[in-house]
Amino acid sequence: MIKGNETPLKAQLYSYLAQNYKSTNDLKNYQKYNNLYLAVKDSLSEEENKVLSKTLQILENENRNESQKNKFSLKILLSILLACIIVFVSFVLYFQKKRKKEKLFYQNFIKNLEEKSRPAEMAEEKTIKKSNPSIEITEETEKQIITKLNKFENSDKYLNPNISLPSLASDLKTNTRYLSEIISRHKGKNFNTYINGLRIDYICRNILKDAKFRKYKISAIASLSGFSSGENFSKIFKKTTGISPSVFIENVEKDHKT
Repeated sequence: MIKGNETPLKAQLYSYLAQNYKSTNDLKNYQKYNNLYLAVKDSLSEEENKVLSKTLQILENENRNESQKNKFSLKILLSILLACIIVFVSFVLYFQKKRKKEKLFYQNFIKNLEEKSRPAEMAEEKTIKKSNPSIEITEETEKQIITKLNKFENSDKYLNPNISLPSLASDLKTNTRYLSEIISRHKGKNFNTYINGLRIDYICRNILKDAKFRKYKISAIASLSGFSSGENFSKIFKKTTGISPSVFIENVEKDHKT
């Protein structure tokens, strides 16, 4: 490739060839081209030596810069990899913590459900104390309404999606004010929360004892328990139990496999 007496270029190429062969541990060729480089270099004038040295220095700096760039790229790559590992571990720890929390909610709800299922004579009468009751109800009337409410809870009338405070008050032969007050005093809830709680308890008991309920879609479970939609059911279910319906079913499945 070299035409004419281009001695400086020869020296430059011989130097490169020598260094390349050295880097590949080809000592034979390294020795050959290094000797050629030294021979040519000795024949250069002082001015040509300066030019050659300057050129080789520039090329050496370029190689050094390229090496530094590669090291920098490697550092960036390692940093990204480390960040990915940290994010992954964080997600794993987060989901483990979430699973433990969901399991605790599940166990607490099952415990409360079992307590509610105890025979009436064994269960403790629970009355929510109110410092300023909104209305006065005679003791006899209060007992009658509570007895009727207990019978209502043991039926499946609360699964009716059209049930309302007026319709239930009519069925129990009382008025809406009395019924609302009794539910508030003895259940610590308003009417809607009370009915939804009964529905959630109902469907959870069935999921626990009947495997077919665990196979139903959320929309089907919602319909069976008296809710207008699967979305509304899921929202109220999580508010009541602390976990979603799917997580509840998943935990029940695990308990039945162990």
